[in-house]
Amino acid sequence: MSKKEEFPSPLKAAPNVYKLIFENQRVTVFDVLIKPGEKAKMHKHKDHVVYAIEGGTAQLAFPDGKKEKIQPKTGDTIWMDEQTHETTNLGNKNIHLLVIEVKK
Repeated sequence: MSKKEEFPSPLKAAPNVYKLIFENQRVTVFDVLIKPGEKAKMHKHKDHVVYAIEGGTAQLAFPDGKKEKIQPKTGDTIWMDEQTHETTNLGNKNIHLLVIEVKK
């Protein structure tokens, strides 16, 4: 994918993981369920809030090759700036998230 090309939205890149549950002019809300070993292919998020319904251990991989391990706990709420990443569940249990993207 060239630098001029946009990465797809989470729903287009990873319909196996992301389910749209609400959208209006201001926000897009996804229910995200990542099973053990499952991957959400490379996708782009707008600024977003993540609420961990069920936490776990995941790896974010970025287009530049950088990787980051994250371990949200159940009940954690996290702000994430606009970014492009791929997510892999590294644990042995489901990771269940509510992701709320803010539209600009």
